[in-house]
Amino acid sequence: MRIRQIKDIRRLFTPTSKRKMSKQKKRGLILTLSTLLFVGGIWGQAEDVSANAPDSYIRQQLTNAFNNNSTTYTYRGYFSIHGGASNTIHRWGRFDDPRPNITVQNSLYHPRRFNYRSYPFIEMYSPLANWGFVPGIVAQWDGGMYSVASGVGAGWQRSARVDYTRHKTVPETRGVTISGYDHVNGNEYWVRQGNSVQARVHGRQDFNGTRWRWNDYVTINFMRMTGSSTVQGNMNHNGVYSNDRAHAHLTISRNGFSRTTDHRDLFTTFNVRGNTHGTRHQFNTYARSANGRNHGYVASGKFLNVDGVVPTDHGATVFNARYVNGNDHWIRPGDNIVVEAQGYDRDSRMRQSNIRLFSNGHDNRARHFWTLGQGTDQYQRTGDTTTFTGGRVDNWGWTTRYHFNVSVNSNAGNRTINIETLHGDNVGHGTGWTTSNQRIRTDATAPTISANPASSAWGNSNVTVALTHADAESGIATRQFAWSTSTVTPTNWTNYSGPVTQSTQGTWYLHARAVDNVGRVTTERFGPYRIDNTAPDGTITGNPTSWTNQNATLTFNATDTGGSGVRRVRIAGGTWVNGATTTQIATENGTYSFEVEDHAGNTRTVSATVNRIDKAVPNGTITGNPTAWQNTNATLTFNATDTGGSGVRRVRIAGGTWVDGATTTQIATENGTYSFEVEDHAGNTSTRSHTVTNIDKILPNASSTQSPTAWTNGNVDITWNASATGSPLSRIRTHNGSTWGAWSAVSGTTSSTVQTVTSNGIVLRK
Repeated sequence: MRIRQIKDIRRLFTPTSKRKMSKQKKRGLILTLSTLLFVGGIWGQAEDVSANAPDSYIRQQLTNAFNNNSTTYTYRGYFSIHGGASNTIHRWGRFDDPRPNITVQNSLYHPRRFNYRSYPFIEMYSPLANWGFVPGIVAQWDGGMYSVASGVGAGWQRSARVDYTRHKTVPETRGVTISGYDHVNGNEYWVRQGNSVQARVHGRQDFNGTRWRWNDYVTINFMRMTGSSTVQGNMNHNGVYSNDRAHAHLTISRNGFSRTTDHRDLFTTFNVRGNTHGTRHQFNTYARSANGRNHGYVASGKFLNVDGVVPTDHGATVFNARYVNGNDHWIRPGDNIVVEAQGYDRDSRMRQSNIRLFSNGHDNRARHFWTLGQGTDQYQRTGDTTTFTGGRVDNWGWTTRYHFNVSVNSNAGNRTINIETLHGDNVGHGTGWTTSNQRIRTDATAPTISANPASSAWGNSNVTVALTHADAESGIATRQFAWSTSTVTPTNWTNYSGPVTQSTQGTWYLHARAVDNVGRVTTERFGPYRIDNTAPDGTITGNPTSWTNQNATLTFNATDTGGSGVRRVRIAGGTWVNGATTTQIATENGTYSFEVEDHAGNTRTVSATVNRIDKAVPNGTITGNPTAWQNTNATLTFNATDTGGSGVRRVRIAGGTWVDGATTTQIATENGTYSFEVEDHAGNTSTRSHTVTNIDKILPNASSTQSPTAWTNGNVDITWNASATGSPLSRIRTHNGSTWGAWSAVSGTTSSTVQTVTSNGIVLRK
């Protein structure tokens, strides 16, 4: 591949050249200038040399270009290795000495950049260290040309080429290098108030051709700080410093200087001290040559910031605690929580956030560096209370929040863990350890429950129990209870607010449940509580159901359905006998009582009425016994009675046949004793007798004597002597022979009556 050659390269760079150009040459020049304007410089393009061009031709072109004393040039040489037209690639190397017999001096090439140029318009640069051939391609000089020995693109066409640049000899300021700062963020340099940075200003003067002149070097580097104020300083090539503009915000002073042996470069270093917090200044520099040439101040885009304020510690915040009570954050040992350290710095910003968790014998610390990012935390442990792991980063500019993940070890026990925080900014300010009012409290102890009373013996009244739910650490969150007749822990609970009462009879257990504020659960069972409000009872046996005339033995068997059981029994009003049985002798009808007491103190009196004991013999009355004398039989009637209660069962004439009922009769034919027997239903018997005395079936006797006994003409007195052997005489009358006389009352068993008879006849008397 060949490109049009311009035979006289010097013509392109001779401003006063009047030479005529062919149309083709003019078109080449226009193309060249367009390319140069695109890349922002003034580039002259030498001809492409054919693959067979000798190096003497190349040297001649250079000589022609640089022997023009009216203009100062710098140049660099390069060679190219390229392929086809559609993918031409150029690689450039140093053209200072491609062959030993080419006398181009080192001082004539531009050392700052190594130019990679993608044909035809794009300019790229690499650092000085990359000067030379492209890695992977080995090129060698072989008799007047470079050839590819090996590597990428072996076998391509190759040629040598020269480019050069036209410059004026004006010194160049190559910026400022900052060191000694406390912090840098991009082009923002930070110092702590009162601290200094070192600003190294670089001025450079390229030479005119191969000759060095006394006024072609930098004699003074200037530096001006602009922003919150304007401060300026300068230093010459002999190290003489002056400050023609000062301000209280900044102090500029001399540090040192140096220059290269070829006098091209002057380095002056200034001390810049920040005196006022919150100020910001930009570094501006320019270099001036001995002949006064300079480009003026060039803004470096680098700024010095002064930070004189300690960061603000906003304390600690604890997350994921099970319970928060004021400043106490309660957890269980083994829990994972988050402790946030929040700081604020609106100047150099935060460099680090620290947290310290400590308790007796335990000191655990963690640090997060904001400038290094997440995962670069540091940890220090003394004791085994807590373990840190990296947390979430919240960087909101001036405000930083770092969430430290904290795992409190399961063997921490009950512990109060204090929290301290510390923040540091990027210029070395630190808050110092600040005690947070937040605390981490671990609760390793389950709550306790007690009851008063814890149980009760049998009683006949309501049971009231006061429960005490206690937790000396996080406190009680839930208090509950449940009554049950079972010892098995229930599943349904009632919230406890005060003493609870059980009034239902039975054996009860009071189950209690407590949940503390970190979720630990304790259940307890109290009891038994025994309630028997039913009085005991009992039965009385031995009460005769039929009539008897014997004592009855009454047996009392006590029972209790309330649950407490029979404690003791007794005859009412008597002495207590332990147990459930006692006896009592019933000697007569009446009410007989027993008392029973159960173990709950309930008592009852049980009574039985005995009404079948009849110890009284029956009785009776006999009627029909004549009260007056009679000479006929008497019918005696026996009416039996019974006052013992059982009643008359039967009667009989003594020795006779029993007749059921209470009445019988007997014929009394003569005077005498007549008996009846009676039996009641209790078996009691008695004999009742009655004497009949008024039956007189014997006629009375009478005898008479007369006086005189001899015949008389007178009245005769007859003496009547009457007697009776049974009933007494009651009356007498006489018959005068024709009629009976009136009755005359008499008494006694004998009677004597005189009757005067006046005539003969039969005289009677009765």
